Amino acid sequence: MAYANARLLLQAIDEMVEYYQGNEAQLTQQLLWFHLFLQRANLLPLQEKQQVEERLKMFEQLLEQDEWVRKQRDLGKQIGLAEGEQIGLAEGERKERKTLEEILLTIIQQRYPSLLALAKQRVAATQPLDVFRVTVKQLLIGPDETTARFLLDALAKG
Repeated sequence: MAYANARLLLQAIDEMVEYYQGNEAQLTQQLLWFHLFLQRANLLPLQEKQQVEERLKMFEQLLEQDEWVRKQRDLGKQIGLAEGEQIGLAEGERKERKTLEEILLTIIQQRYPSLLALAKQRVAATQPLDVFRVTVKQLLIGPDETTARFLLDALAKG
């Protein structure tokens, strides 16, 4: 490959097409390898590399129909979807936490203003989301400030 140039590589592509005539699956695999090596090797000047890539683009439809390529694309989509789902769940949880914190502080501010500083302090500590959910529900039905203080202290313990 030390003496490779665009003319030689284009000739190699033509010879592969001729050699694998009638065996599209094998031709596709060889073109995939060829393209991979072309991308990773820095043997050609950019202009010559682009010439070879243009020739390879002529086989794009053939490559797109290859079973291995389709499987890899589908796998990539599945991985992307799974990652997107995890990101979405984390973002949803972050938003829910913020909302619950705001609700908790609003309840305290409206019903027990003297506990607002304590509530802000407790909310600042990281707690599992389900703890915030239960605390907000209990604050809504709690009968008095003593119960609210107890719930805020429990929030600190998680």
